[in-house]
Amino acid sequence: MKIKTLEIRNFTVFEQADFHPSPGVNVLIGENASGKSHALKLMYASLRSTRKKLATEADLARELAERLAGAFRTVDDKLGPLVRDGANGAAVMLTVESGEMNLTISKQGDLRVLPSRLKPADAMFIPSREFLAAYESFVAEYQDRRLSFDETYYDLCIALSKAEPKLAAKAAADALLKKLDSLPTGKVSLDNGRFYVDMGDGRREAHLLAEGWRKIAVLSRLVSNGSIKEGTVLFWDEPESGLNPKLVIELTAALCALASAGVQIFLATHDYLLAHQLSLRAERGSVDPPVRFFSLRRATPRAPVVVEAAETLAEITHNPILQAYARHAEEEEQLVSEQIRRDRVGEAR
Repeated sequence: MKIKTLEIRNFTVFEQADFHPSPGVNVLIGENASGKSHALKLMYASLRSTRKKLATEADLARELAERLAGAFRTVDDKLGPLVRDGANGAAVMLTVESGEMNLTISKQGDLRVLPSRLKPADAMFIPSREFLAAYESFVAEYQDRRLSFDETYYDLCIALSKAEPKLAAKAAADALLKKLDSLPTGKVSLDNGRFYVDMGDGRREAHLLAEGWRKIAVLSRLVSNGSIKEGTVLFWDEPESGLNPKLVIELTAALCALASAGVQIFLATHDYLLAHQLSLRAERGSVDPPVRFFSLRRATPRAPVVVEAAETLAEITHNPILQAYARHAEEEEQLVSEQIRRDRVGEAR
């Protein structure tokens, strides 16, 4: 199952935005509050609402309303706050290989789904915060509504707790896991509500592992237990957080391997190395399926978000990551020039 298009009207920070993603890797870049996570959560919640066999559009609407409220953690589970300020309502059309989903949300928060059904879709969301160490007791606390985390964290914990599949499904999971050989995935196990990881130097509690390795271990666990497989749509918010540059480079190779195995991937990132590594692979033509980049930006702080798309970062007009690094390089060059000037003045004296 692949997402083909996403059309957004007056939803949160978007007034009008259209996405035509690649079947492979899709990279969303932009400054904070530019809607990257919102776009990911909107697609994820829409796909998750198709998991259950529902009799009517009204049943689907109720399920989708619950998934959206959970993913965005709105107050009292109301959907009105998801409508853009000043608009009378929001509209979204999500098109996938099996059909399309059209939904509207009124200013009062009433959600309707137009008569268009999607087949059940597999979707996985990995939030920005590492959660292997935080897993213990989280599910019970979340179900008692004692925690303010959004539902993507709960869904991740449920997926992490799944046991490894049997027979043919296990063989498929093992084959996909082998494609991640660029990463130090380790062996992840769950024992009495706590995760342990063996990186080849002995089994140890996840709490004692470096955060970057825990994030890689999460990916490993989800692949090995079949939560991520061929046909899954993977959403990953800031995968680079906690990773050193070497791991970031290794992760880009693993993501491309997953995409080539039939996993459609959506990433939201602020990381220069991750984005540009993927762009270099796209420029060389070494990524199949291809990569697509989306730059999300506001002309002014309260303006609606505008989306720009391209096949490589070089074709993106507004690249806040590159612009920040360019400013840094200019400041560094000025500092060096000033120091050289001061040294010359000192020598002349």
